[in-house]
Amino acid sequence: MGTGAVRATVKCFGRTSVKGEFYQQVAFIGLRNPDGSMMLNVPLYVKVSELNKNGMTDIQEELMHRISEIMIKRYEKQISEYMTGLKSAAEQTGTAARR
Repeated sequence: MGTGAVRATVKCFGRTSVKGEFYQQVAFIGLRNPDGSMMLNVPLYVKVSELNKNGMTDIQEELMHRISEIMIKRYEKQISEYMTGLKSAAEQTGTAARR
């Protein structure tokens, strides 16, 4: 990489407030030395609307609800498949024991 090469990587997300405005950390820009080694990580922020009572922006909360709904459906399916497998195994064991 040449001098001043920039690489963006997504890291942990943080929030900060400056003069009543809220900013959400969305990534870091990793600045590199001419030899390619890391020189400095600079956090990138975007301005967000006010935080709600749960400490999130409205978009974040909506996204959390959508992800939770999807994961609950997935886990319900996995549990159902597991229970069906247990029932089938028990029926097979019961059939074998009766022979």
